[in-house]
Amino acid sequence: MFGAVGVEQFLQGNGERALWACSAPLTAKEFSATQFALLSSLMALPRVIVGPFAGVLAYSLGWTAFFVLTVPIAIPGLLMLHRFVPLGAREAQIEDSAEGEANPLTLGAIAIRGVIAFVVSLAVAIAWTGVLGGMADSRKAILAAKHFSDVSLLVAMKITNHMDALLHPRSATQWVDVTGPIVFAVLIAAATAALVAARRGIARRR
Repeated sequence: MFGAVGVEQFLQGNGERALWACSAPLTAKEFSATQFALLSSLMALPRVIVGPFAGVLAYSLGWTAFFVLTVPIAIPGLLMLHRFVPLGAREAQIEDSAEGEANPLTLGAIAIRGVIAFVVSLAVAIAWTGVLGGMADSRKAILAAKHFSDVSLLVAMKITNHMDALLHPRSATQWVDVTGPIVFAVLIAAATAALVAARRGIARRR
């Protein structure tokens, strides 16, 4: 147990150092402090958000299946890392577009991007909450089954019930459950608008 925790902390530290190194070239020299603060905040946001979901997933599947599931979940991140830092490269290959002329966006354009981020993140949060809720309700059946296919219909029914409760809340508890995805979507929309404004700038009215 101590060895597993030690390896996890070591690898987590290496990942954070890599993210800091990749974030530094993305900032413009004129606004490096502001943009680096935003990027570092966004870097920590997924860890805070995913933590509760990971707990529910581990509770529903059991630790063995949970750890096996985390392996394919990490593949998209590794592919994105390979996009900026190919295997064997000593430095990140990031095109610095901040040196050229920036095209500032109007407040309306920034707001549109924030609204798009809100809609997409709300849909993802509702779907993810429904899946986790359905799996949590099916925990005993999942752990008792020899194969997941034996309880797949039950899990699908539980997920459908949770999705219906999120889309059509009737009780106070269901309304409270809906506030989670809404708050998540608002945070993502605000972070998207702030990042776009910091990266592109805001056009001044003439």
